[in-house]
Amino acid sequence: MRLIYLLYFLWKADYKKVWQSIQCQKQNHNPWRMAFDAVYCSLYYGTSLIDYFNLRFFEKNKETREQFASMLFMYKFHKAMNDPGLIEEVDNKINFAKNFRGLAGPSSVFSIDSKEDIGRFLKWVIDEGGDGFVVKDPLGSTGTGVTFAEYVSDHQHFIVDGAVYEKEGFLQRFAAKGLLYAEPRLRPHPDLAQFAPWSLNSVRVITIVTKDLKVDIVAAVFRASVGTKVDNFSSGNIAAPVNVETGEVTGPARKKLSACSPLYDTHPKTMVAIKGFRIPLWDDVILTAKKAAMVFPAVRTVGWDIAILKDKVVILEGNTKWNKDTAQIPGDAGLKKQLQQYL
Repeated sequence: MRLIYLLYFLWKADYKKVWQSIQCQKQNHNPWRMAFDAVYCSLYYGTSLIDYFNLRFFEKNKETREQFASMLFMYKFHKAMNDPGLIEEVDNKINFAKNFRGLAGPSSVFSIDSKEDIGRFLKWVIDEGGDGFVVKDPLGSTGTGVTFAEYVSDHQHFIVDGAVYEKEGFLQRFAAKGLLYAEPRLRPHPDLAQFAPWSLNSVRVITIVTKDLKVDIVAAVFRASVGTKVDNFSSGNIAAPVNVETGEVTGPARKKLSACSPLYDTHPKTMVAIKGFRIPLWDDVILTAKKAAMVFPAVRTVGWDIAILKDKVVILEGNTKWNKDTAQIPGDAGLKKQLQQYL
């Protein structure tokens, strides 16, 4: 079975990132030794080739490697923890907006198959889009399928990802999407805006519903954009570990391509200090995550992306197959032993 997974990892590997990681570490570690060790770790620990570099296994001993949840472990973990019949109720953004009303931010869902629905969408844009709005792919993840736009009322045109559209062109831009999930653009709490004012700079909070229906928080991570409008870790941005009890950022940030990433004590563009920063409204963040976890307790583990606004917190989305990288790479600490107790 391990051999089958190895062949899968070899087939699916992002060799460009693997090669990039090898190049970043070749002065400190023998490239051939790392390559063979990466294959060995795939067989022994169930890691993918890029896991080996992102989890920095090239500098870890056997005991430390055992502490990390690998791709294979997480596949089995998510499959065991979450009711497959309810996953779409959380992951699909349209279902999410309906099921988590009151916990999620304001949003609307549009079908633009009819003139009536097109008119409704345009009215919403004109009413809500002056300060910016976001259109998302209902099935998108890792920051993909996100479009930022605004309506400029003075000139009655639309700006979509920096390009100017008149009314007809704007509608054609979205006509092929069928269903649209749209929300007003949210503005972050001033304390978070100082890191990267062009992005929300949210937190990822991972919950697990225990067998006696209590909610545990197993990890929390602060994410900040380094240039893109989204702050997703998988989009090349940075993340840092957060103390679940206090909301304090406990260490420097890293990028997901960890073998090539320095440690960021300060934000690389705004130079705001990361370690020691206390996330505002932290009690509300934890309470909101715990409430959301109990909406579908049979979906026992979810990674919640939570935005902290000026006077409240809102959940942006839930991820039933939350990424082990976001939870483990920033603090360079494994979660495997902690997660095993829930199986």
